[in-house]
Amino acid sequence: MTIDIKKRQIVLPGDKLATKGSEYILGKGVYDKDDTIFSAVLGLAEPDERKVSVIPFTQVYLPQKYQQIIGKIVGTNQNGWWVNIGTPTNAFLHYTEGGMFLRDEDRSNLERFYAIDSYVCVKIKEINYPHVDLTMRGLFFKEIVAGKILSINPSKVPRVLGKHNSMISALQAYSKAKIVVGYNGYIYIRGTPTAEDNIIQILDFIEKNAHKDGITNIVEEKLKSIFGEISGSTNSDFSNGEYEQDEQENNSEVKEKTTIIRRRGER
Repeated sequence: MTIDIKKRQIVLPGDKLATKGSEYILGKGVYDKDDTIFSAVLGLAEPDERKVSVIPFTQVYLPQKYQQIIGKIVGTNQNGWWVNIGTPTNAFLHYTEGGMFLRDEDRSNLERFYAIDSYVCVKIKEINYPHVDLTMRGLFFKEIVAGKILSINPSKVPRVLGKHNSMISALQAYSKAKIVVGYNGYIYIRGTPTAEDNIIQILDFIEKNAHKDGITNIVEEKLKSIFGEISGSTNSDFSNGEYEQDEQENNSEVKEKTTIIRRRGER
Protein backbone atom coordinates (compact mmCIF):
# COMPACT_ATOMS: atom_id res chain seq x y z
CA MET A 1 0.00 0.00 0.00
CA THR A 2 1.31 3.43 -0.97
CA ILE A 3 0.62 6.16 1.62
CA ASP A 4 -0.02 9.67 0.26
CA ILE A 5 -0.42 11.54 3.56
CA LYS A 6 1.51 12.08 6.80
CA LYS A 7 0.55 10.82 10.25
CA ARG A 8 -1.87 13.19 12.04
CA GLN A 9 -2.28 15.28 8.89
CA ILE A 10 -5.62 17.12 8.73
CA VAL A 11 -7.73 15.69 5.90
CA LEU A 12 -11.08 16.58 4.37
CA PRO A 13 -13.87 14.27 3.17
CA GLY A 14 -12.85 12.95 -0.25
CA ASP A 15 -9.11 13.50 0.21
CA LYS A 16 -6.96 10.71 -1.25
CA LEU A 17 -5.11 8.86 1.51
CA ALA A 18 -3.47 5.83 -0.08
CA THR A 19 -3.37 3.39 -2.97
CA LYS A 20 -4.33 -0.11 -1.89
CA GLY A 21 -1.91 -3.01 -1.93
CA SER A 22 -2.62 -6.73 -2.04
CA GLU A 23 -3.02 -6.89 1.76
CA TYR A 24 -4.61 -4.07 3.70
CA ILE A 25 -7.12 -3.32 6.42
CA LEU A 26 -9.66 -0.57 5.91
CA GLY A 27 -9.74 1.56 9.07
CA LYS A 28 -12.46 3.78 10.49
CA GLY A 29 -13.44 7.03 8.80
CA VAL A 30 -12.36 5.96 5.31
CA TYR A 31 -13.77 4.30 2.19
CA ASP A 32 -12.23 2.69 -0.89
CA LYS A 33 -12.99 3.19 -4.57
CA ASP A 34 -11.06 1.89 -7.60
CA ASP A 35 -8.17 0.62 -5.45
CA THR A 36 -7.81 4.00 -3.74
CA ILE A 37 -8.58 4.87 -0.11
CA PHE A 38 -10.28 8.21 0.61
CA SER A 39 -11.22 10.04 3.79
CA ALA A 40 -14.91 9.95 4.68
CA VAL A 41 -14.73 12.63 7.39
CA LEU A 42 -12.92 15.76 8.51
CA GLY A 43 -10.20 14.68 10.91
CA LEU A 44 -6.65 13.46 11.50
CA ALA A 45 -5.10 10.79 9.29
CA GLU A 46 -3.64 7.74 11.06
CA PRO A 47 -1.76 5.67 8.45
CA ASP A 48 0.49 2.67 8.97
CA GLU A 49 1.86 -0.08 6.74
CA ARG A 50 -1.36 -2.10 6.53
CA LYS A 51 -4.16 0.22 7.59
CA VAL A 52 -5.34 3.79 7.11
CA SER A 53 -7.85 5.41 9.48
CA VAL A 54 -9.12 8.93 10.06
CA ILE A 55 -9.94 10.17 13.56
CA PRO A 56 -12.93 12.54 13.18
CA PHE A 57 -12.90 15.96 14.81
CA THR A 58 -16.56 15.52 15.76
CA GLN A 59 -18.95 12.61 15.71
CA VAL A 60 -22.24 11.41 17.15
CA TYR A 61 -22.17 8.77 19.84
CA LEU A 62 -22.41 5.21 18.51
CA PRO A 63 -23.23 2.87 21.42
CA GLN A 64 -21.13 -0.23 21.97
CA LYS A 65 -21.97 -3.14 24.22
CA TYR A 66 -20.57 -3.00 27.77
CA GLN A 67 -19.48 0.65 27.52
CA GLN A 68 -19.76 2.82 30.63
CA ILE A 69 -21.82 5.94 29.93
CA ILE A 70 -23.73 8.66 31.77
CA GLY A 71 -27.36 9.34 30.93
CA LYS A 72 -30.26 11.55 31.93
CA ILE A 73 -33.61 10.13 33.04
CA VAL A 74 -36.27 11.59 30.72
CA GLY A 75 -39.29 9.36 31.24
CA THR A 76 -40.76 6.25 32.86
CA ASN A 77 -43.30 3.52 32.34
CA GLN A 78 -44.24 0.55 34.51
CA ASN A 79 -41.28 -1.44 33.23
CA GLY A 80 -38.48 1.07 33.78
CA TRP A 81 -36.88 4.37 32.83
CA TRP A 82 -36.17 6.06 29.49
CA VAL A 83 -32.66 7.49 29.44
CA ASN A 84 -31.17 10.12 27.13
CA ILE A 85 -27.64 8.94 26.30
CA GLY A 86 -26.99 11.30 23.38
CA THR A 87 -28.36 9.03 20.64
CA PRO A 88 -31.31 9.80 18.32
CA THR A 89 -33.56 7.48 20.35
CA ASN A 90 -33.62 7.13 24.13
CA ALA A 91 -32.17 4.03 25.78
CA PHE A 92 -34.15 1.94 28.27
CA LEU A 93 -33.28 0.91 31.82
CA HIS A 94 -35.53 -1.97 32.93
CA TYR A 95 -36.58 -1.90 36.57
CA THR A 96 -34.82 -5.24 37.16
CA GLU A 97 -31.55 -3.64 35.95
CA GLY A 98 -31.81 -0.52 38.13
CA GLY A 99 -29.40 -1.67 40.81
CA MET A 100 -32.06 -2.14 43.51
CA PHE A 101 -34.76 -4.59 44.51
CA LEU A 102 -38.24 -3.35 43.61
CA ARG A 103 -41.59 -4.90 44.46
CA ASP A 104 -44.43 -5.04 41.95
CA GLU A 105 -46.25 -2.23 43.75
CA ASP A 106 -43.19 0.01 43.38
CA ARG A 107 -43.50 -0.04 39.59
CA SER A 108 -46.49 2.32 39.62
CA ASN A 109 -44.24 5.26 40.55
CA LEU A 110 -40.66 4.60 39.45
CA GLU A 111 -39.86 8.32 39.61
CA ARG A 112 -39.54 7.88 43.39
CA PHE A 113 -36.32 5.99 42.76
CA TYR A 114 -34.78 7.78 39.76
CA ALA A 115 -36.51 11.10 39.16
CA ILE A 116 -36.96 12.81 35.81
CA ASP A 117 -33.90 14.97 34.97
CA SER A 118 -31.63 13.00 37.31
CA TYR A 119 -28.37 11.52 35.99
CA VAL A 120 -27.21 7.94 36.25
CA CYS A 121 -23.95 6.13 35.53
CA VAL A 122 -24.89 3.01 33.58
CA LYS A 123 -23.50 0.30 31.33
CA ILE A 124 -24.81 -0.73 27.93
CA LYS A 125 -26.24 -4.23 28.28
CA GLU A 126 -27.68 -5.01 24.86
CA ILE A 127 -27.98 -3.28 21.48
CA ASN A 128 -30.66 -4.10 18.92
CA TYR A 129 -30.73 -0.97 16.78
CA PRO A 130 -32.32 1.41 17.30
CA HIS A 131 -33.02 0.01 20.78
CA VAL A 132 -30.36 0.19 23.51
CA ASP A 133 -30.84 -1.55 26.87
CA LEU A 134 -28.94 -0.40 29.95
CA THR A 135 -27.99 -1.89 33.29
CA MET A 136 -26.86 -0.54 36.65
CA ARG A 137 -25.75 -3.89 38.01
CA GLY A 138 -22.25 -3.48 39.33
CA LEU A 139 -20.34 -1.59 41.99
CA PHE A 140 -19.65 1.55 39.95
CA PHE A 141 -23.10 2.11 38.44
CA LYS A 142 -25.40 4.36 40.44
CA GLU A 143 -27.32 7.63 40.48
CA ILE A 144 -25.26 10.82 40.43
CA VAL A 145 -26.43 12.93 43.36
CA ALA A 146 -23.84 15.71 43.65
CA GLY A 147 -21.11 17.32 41.57
CA LYS A 148 -20.96 18.62 38.02
CA ILE A 149 -21.37 17.07 34.59
CA LEU A 150 -19.58 18.37 31.51
CA SER A 151 -20.53 17.29 28.00
CA ILE A 152 -17.86 17.00 25.30
CA ASN A 153 -17.89 15.54 21.81
CA PRO A 154 -17.63 11.73 22.04
CA SER A 155 -14.74 11.75 19.56
CA LYS A 156 -12.59 13.48 22.21
CA VAL A 157 -13.15 10.86 24.93
CA PRO A 158 -10.03 8.80 24.04
CA ARG A 159 -7.92 11.97 24.38
CA VAL A 160 -9.42 12.72 27.80
CA LEU A 161 -8.69 9.18 28.96
CA GLY A 162 -5.19 9.15 27.48
CA LYS A 163 -3.05 6.16 26.61
CA HIS A 164 -3.53 3.50 29.30
CA ASN A 165 -5.75 6.05 31.15
CA SER A 166 -2.73 8.29 31.74
CA MET A 167 -4.57 11.60 31.25
CA ILE A 168 -7.57 10.86 33.45
CA SER A 169 -5.28 9.37 36.13
CA ALA A 170 -3.26 12.60 36.22
CA LEU A 171 -6.41 14.74 36.46
CA GLN A 172 -7.63 12.75 39.45
CA ALA A 173 -4.23 12.56 41.15
CA TYR A 174 -3.62 16.31 41.07
CA SER A 175 -7.18 17.50 41.77
CA LYS A 176 -8.14 14.80 44.31
CA ALA A 177 -11.54 14.91 42.59
CA LYS A 178 -13.62 11.96 41.49
CA ILE A 179 -13.90 11.93 37.68
CA VAL A 180 -16.02 9.47 35.71
CA VAL A 181 -15.79 9.57 31.92
CA GLY A 182 -18.73 8.23 29.92
CA TYR A 183 -17.98 7.06 26.40
CA ASN A 184 -20.95 9.10 25.20
CA GLY A 185 -19.13 12.33 26.08
CA TYR A 186 -20.61 13.04 29.53
CA ILE A 187 -18.01 13.51 32.26
CA TYR A 188 -18.89 13.57 35.97
CA ILE A 189 -16.67 15.60 38.32
CA ARG A 190 -16.98 15.78 42.09
CA GLY A 191 -14.48 17.53 44.34
CA THR A 192 -14.07 20.90 46.00
CA PRO A 193 -15.78 23.76 44.10
CA THR A 194 -12.37 25.11 43.07
CA ALA A 195 -11.18 21.70 41.89
CA GLU A 196 -14.39 21.11 39.92
CA ASP A 197 -14.13 24.45 38.12
CA ASN A 198 -10.44 23.97 37.31
CA ILE A 199 -10.98 20.45 36.00
CA ILE A 200 -13.85 21.67 33.79
CA GLN A 201 -11.56 24.35 32.32
CA ILE A 202 -8.81 21.81 31.68
CA LEU A 203 -11.22 19.34 30.08
CA ASP A 204 -12.50 22.10 27.81
CA PHE A 205 -8.89 22.88 26.88
CA ILE A 206 -8.27 19.20 26.06
CA GLU A 207 -11.39 19.04 23.89
CA LYS A 208 -10.39 22.13 21.90
CA ASN A 209 -6.77 20.99 21.45
CA ALA A 210 -7.18 17.22 21.17
CA HIS A 211 -5.73 17.21 17.65
CA LYS A 212 -2.41 18.78 18.72
CA ASP A 213 0.78 16.93 19.63
CA GLY A 214 2.25 17.25 23.12
CA ILE A 215 -1.04 18.09 24.82
CA THR A 216 -0.39 15.58 27.62
CA ASN A 217 2.73 17.44 28.74
CA ILE A 218 0.95 20.80 28.49
CA VAL A 219 -1.93 19.56 30.63
CA GLU A 220 0.43 18.11 33.23
CA GLU A 221 2.22 21.46 33.54
CA LYS A 222 -1.13 23.20 34.02
CA LEU A 223 -2.11 20.69 36.68
CA LYS A 224 1.14 21.29 38.55
CA SER A 225 0.74 25.06 38.38
CA ILE A 226 -2.85 24.94 39.64
CA PHE A 227 -3.05 22.16 42.19
CA GLY A 228 0.47 22.61 43.50
CA GLU A 229 -0.76 25.86 45.08
CA ILE A 230 -4.42 24.95 45.49
CA SER A 231 -4.72 26.43 49.01
CA GLY A 232 -4.10 29.96 47.79
CA SER A 233 -5.17 29.77 44.18
CA THR A 234 -8.28 30.88 42.38
CA ASN A 235 -10.38 29.20 39.71
CA SER A 236 -8.56 31.10 36.95
CA ASP A 237 -5.02 30.28 38.07
CA PHE A 238 -3.71 29.38 34.59
CA SER A 239 -0.16 30.59 33.96
CA ASN A 240 -0.44 30.49 30.16
CA GLY A 241 -1.72 33.89 29.09
CA GLU A 242 -2.89 32.67 25.70
CA TYR A 243 -5.04 30.02 27.35
CA GLU A 244 -6.44 32.51 29.89
CA GLN A 245 -7.60 34.75 27.08
CA ASP A 246 -9.15 31.84 25.21
CA GLU A 247 -10.88 30.65 28.38
CA GLN A 248 -12.38 34.08 29.04
CA GLU A 249 -13.69 34.27 25.49
CA ASN A 250 -15.30 30.81 25.75
CA ASN A 251 -16.40 30.87 29.38
CA SER A 252 -20.11 31.15 28.54
CA GLU A 253 -19.76 28.25 26.12
CA VAL A 254 -18.24 26.08 28.84
CA LYS A 255 -21.05 26.96 31.26
CA GLU A 256 -23.63 25.92 28.65
CA LYS A 257 -22.03 22.47 28.53
CA THR A 258 -21.95 22.10 32.33
CA THR A 259 -24.74 20.76 34.53
CA ILE A 260 -24.62 21.25 38.31
CA ILE A 261 -25.97 18.30 40.28
CA ARG A 262 -27.13 18.88 43.87
CA ARG A 263 -28.29 16.38 46.44
CA ARG A 264 -32.01 16.05 46.79
CA GLY A 265 -33.29 18.70 49.16
CA GLU A 266 -30.41 21.12 48.55
CA ARG A 267 -31.11 24.56 47.13
